[in-house]
Amino acid sequence: MPFISIEGCDGSGKTTQAKILQQNLISRGLEVVLTKEPGGSPFGDIIRSILLSNEITDSMTEFLLLSAARRDHVLEINKNLEVGRWVITDRFSDSSIAYQGYAKGLEIEKIDLITQMITEGLMPDLTILLDVSLDVMKERMASSDKHTSFYDMKGIDFHQKIKNGFLEIAKKYPERIVIVDSDGSIEDVSKKILEIVLNKF
Repeated sequence: MPFISIEGCDGSGKTTQAKILQQNLISRGLEVVLTKEPGGSPFGDIIRSILLSNEITDSMTEFLLLSAARRDHVLEINKNLEVGRWVITDRFSDSSIAYQGYAKGLEIEKIDLITQMITEGLMPDLTILLDVSLDVMKERMASSDKHTSFYDMKGIDFHQKIKNGFLEIAKKYPERIVIVDSDGSIEDVSKKILEIVLNKF
């Protein structure tokens, strides 16, 4: 069964688009599970609350906590795939490379090595990368009461590093990652995503 990740910077519309994609696929008679990172399991949700309550300044410590949650998440994903459900996740391992790697300076080789160990090679069959301009990102984050974490409060230079990181990842894995301009309306972006998914699967 397909495993799809939705990636992007804060304010790119990931969570909204992941929910819409799930609804669109369910309306076509498919059984679709929507999950997220950090989180995706009871244990992962505990780690999520720790990660989002205070910033962990050491990037390796932060990544290892994320990896513990991801390991539990992978087990849940596999359970669903094995019984024939589609799985959509709001963030997966690409986010670690963009945030802890490109933005916070952790060696990407270390991220890749640990990720390979904990996922046992599980990667999305398709990743939708929502690419948002910095101006639109700032507007969305300023107008939403959902963007209140310490990551959301970071300066624009930090978010630029994340954006650049995601684009570099997309260059490295063009067979898996499809970039979608997410500056447009929710409806326009969701139509593009659905078209990509239906064409692939």
